[in-house]
Amino acid sequence: MAAVDDFNWDDLRYFLRAAQTKTLAGAARSMGVEHTTIGRRLSALERALGAALVLRGPDGLTLTPLGQRIAPLVEEVERAVLAARAAAKSQHAQVRLSVPEALTSLFTQALAQQRLDYPEIALEIISDNRPPDLKKGEADLAVVVR
Repeated sequence: MAAVDDFNWDDLRYFLRAAQTKTLAGAARSMGVEHTTIGRRLSALERALGAALVLRGPDGLTLTPLGQRIAPLVEEVERAVLAARAAAKSQHAQVRLSVPEALTSLFTQALAQQRLDYPEIALEIISDNRPPDLKKGEADLAVVVR
């Protein structure tokens, strides 16, 4: 038997969809995989945990007491993963451009077109006559006039 520390975290996603849809077929449809994949991943998770999480029956899946206990925990894991993904995505899409005050209008005039051409990038213009310290993260890019 595998140790609990050795279970595949990805199997939790399959368990959660199975718990939510109450069938292997429903979980498979929601994840875009075959129902046999759901069954195989559930079995692997149960083997790793050393306990059954679902009972398979003619009316679909029923959570065991352990399955009922961990389903809300797995939902929390999913929410945390989605939040982390959203945070990472928003971080990559943010670009801070520092420009001298005298040149700010040149860059702001092009913002509307930039948003149309690159909607995944949020451009923040920092207007300042003092050159930013890029090493300290004061801006991502800078236009410097010397």
